Amino acid sequence: CLGLRTKTINGVIMCRTNRPAPGYEPSVNGCGSGWNTYLVPDADYSIIGKIFGVDFEVACNRHDRCYGTCAENKNKCDRNLQSDMKSECDKIPSIFFTAKLRCKLMADIFYSAVDNLGEGPFEDAQDNACAWDCCGLVGRMGRCYKCVAVLMIKV
Repeated sequence: CLGLRTKTINGVIMCRTNRPAPGYEPSVNGCGSGWNTYLVPDADYSIIGKIFGVDFEVACNRHDRCYGTCAENKNKCDRNLQSDMKSECDKIPSIFFTAKLRCKLMADIFYSAVDNLGEGPFEDAQDNACAWDCCGLVGRMGRCYKCVAVLMIKV
């Protein structure tokens, strides 16, 4: 009908807006969710990572909140995740350069994963975070009608 993200409820075509859904608060769950929860660590569990307290959970929760903020930019959310994780890696002193490099490579892998596989979760989060408005009605023979107050105009 309009080329926007839509869903149909009882013949009414609803379009996702760029306005926050009233009362919606984004949820957070650390790093990973669903099937990959046990594959995606919340911290650098190497001995060096543990000693210096490298913890990715705050970065992952910030990423979850970003995805769940209406009209947010996915690329910005993903880049911030990478940057926040690399900042955690900076807790490792440079003398442990291989451990620090390994940690930063983990951040790059996380970034690559959300950049390449995160479109669905991002759109799902946006669907929950943003308000939906009527943008049309499905009429006879599948024709689309715009919602204009109470009037319907055939398009």
